[in-house]
Amino acid sequence: MIRGIILLLLLLQPILAWSDTSMNIIVEKYHLKQCANELITIADQVIGSKKHRLHPVFATEKSNHRLVTISGVLSYRDRQSHIVFSASPTTEQLNGCDVSYNESFVIASPCILVREEVFKKWPYKGRLNDDTQVFVNKKDNKKLAYLTNASDNAYCLVSIKKSVFN
Repeated sequence: MIRGIILLLLLLQPILAWSDTSMNIIVEKYHLKQCANELITIADQVIGSKKHRLHPVFATEKSNHRLVTISGVLSYRDRQSHIVFSASPTTEQLNGCDVSYNESFVIASPCILVREEVFKKWPYKGRLNDDTQVFVNKKDNKKLAYLTNASDNAYCLVSIKKSVFN
């Protein structure tokens, strides 16, 4: 009987740990009211059903009046990515909130191939330097992709950024 309970707890442990990583838990734990809906909405869009782990870097009980930063890791089939969510109350609008995220990952291909395979439909916006090109999402002009050549063009560092202003 005890073995059965221990086995059941071991099987449920990943599920229990999984539920502790959601944005909903962080919003509730830190009593985030002003930016709660925006953080949950953007996290749901970006994370979806992917395995992830979030860590509230700058979140306190007073976060309804200052910048909140929540970092994490997303697991894809073929890679890991780092993600950072930021939320800040606005002064221009009562209960307004500016929310953004930045996701970064490395692909083991030159950026020219990554551009053609992944970001082919994203219009070219410009260059930051000789190694970094910027593209804007065709359907969402608040979403940008930065492709940076790395390790003699053997790898491509990709950063995707999106801002939502309410």
